[in-house]
Amino acid sequence: MKKNLTTLLLLSVLGFAVFQSCTKKDESPNKDNLPITEEGATDNSVRAESDNAREDVDKVLKTSSLRTGRTEAQDLPCGVIKIDSTNGVYSIKYGKESPCGTKFKSGSIEVELIKGANWGEKDAQLKVTFIDYTITFNASKQTLKFNGYEILTNTTGGFIAELPSKKTITHTIRGNLSVVYTDSAAVTRKWYTTKSRTWNYNNSTLWDKVSLVFNGDSSNYSEVGVNKEGNNFTTKITKEFKYENCGTNFTGPYVLKTGEFLHEITNPTNPLFSGSLLATAGFDITLTVPTRIEDCQSNGYKLLYTIKTGKEETNFTQYQPY
Repeated sequence: MKKNLTTLLLLSVLGFAVFQSCTKKDESPNKDNLPITEEGATDNSVRAESDNAREDVDKVLKTSSLRTGRTEAQDLPCGVIKIDSTNGVYSIKYGKESPCGTKFKSGSIEVELIKGANWGEKDAQLKVTFIDYTITFNASKQTLKFNGYEILTNTTGGFIAELPSKKTITHTIRGNLSVVYTDSAAVTRKWYTTKSRTWNYNNSTLWDKVSLVFNGDSSNYSEVGVNKEGNNFTTKITKEFKYENCGTNFTGPYVLKTGEFLHEITNPTNPLFSGSLLATAGFDITLTVPTRIEDCQSNGYKLLYTIKTGKEETNFTQYQPY
């Protein structure tokens, strides 16, 4: 995954598809390059789109009065048609008039400074409110609709532009979201987020030494809730996700080199069923045999699935691009 520093936000961790029909233990080394699920109303997409929304918020912060006093039209994020400001509350409005790649966005996101004189203060807080923020996937015609809020805290203080002097800047994120998945039918689920992100300047005089690290912020748990299938889940970051600058200046690109998370599910009506996904970053999956390289050519995850039903267990491996 390659992004610019000022728009790089929380990683989009991969979704977990539940396969309950497997009845035997499969210890084959891998099933390389299994088909990737089409974009649509999935748990993977919930993570990806909520992360993309935070990226939009970062872009607005960069040019808003919370930072500089005005919002520039040329900095409108993908899918945004208008940004309003009333009494210090910024409303990011989306519309289908502005397509965003293979998706359309609608609804709005409001951003308000609820603590501190500006976002650069130590312990300043932003409230990010999702109001019918909806993603429509062109190919599948499925949708995701978000309502709820997140609280972002600047625990160290400072703006990203101040990294050369600050050396380290850390934000925490606490989220409480209601998500409506719509494909053949609509279901509503709750997601809770506890994450942190830290920019490091690494005592260098050059921006090409900047890194960005993501961790869970509650005993390393980054997410808990109920997934699309109605299973309870937890996601734990077992090895910090680290992006490093692979360019020659501050613009990047920033590449995810290392990281690992464990996603576990249980079924509230079937105590004999459980499942897990161990996702490891830092692979080159374009090779004939996907290989863990953990450098600037990294482009994908290795996914190890385990499904248990009573005494029966199924394991298989898949690779998926960032």
